[in-house]
Amino acid sequence: MQEAASAKGVQLHVLTARAETDFESAFASLVELHAGALVVAADPFFNSRREELVSLAARSAVPAIYEWREFVDLGGLISYGPSQTGIWHQVGAYVRRVLRAEKPRSAGPRARQV
Repeated sequence: MQEAASAKGVQLHVLTARAETDFESAFASLVELHAGALVVAADPFFNSRREELVSLAARSAVPAIYEWREFVDLGGLISYGPSQTGIWHQVGAYVRRVLRAEKPRSAGPRARQV
């Protein structure tokens, strides 16, 4: 992200939060910096605190982009990744196929029959 920001002449500020208590100060910093947007990095810690992050972004009036669609389902602006629920459904479908001993050549509609 730093490279892309530099190439576009945009200043990128990296804020860290290692505990939930860091969120308030991080969002206060965004407001002080007059940040135009926020990218919430892909991290299990942030994912487990989706509701609070979405709420703080809305309260701070900072447009934010998140890793998972579940953030958007809670009111976040936009996500750049898929739905975790959708991923787990797809994993289940593949596990079912493996347990049924399906052959790899019949793995999907694009597979060629020989």
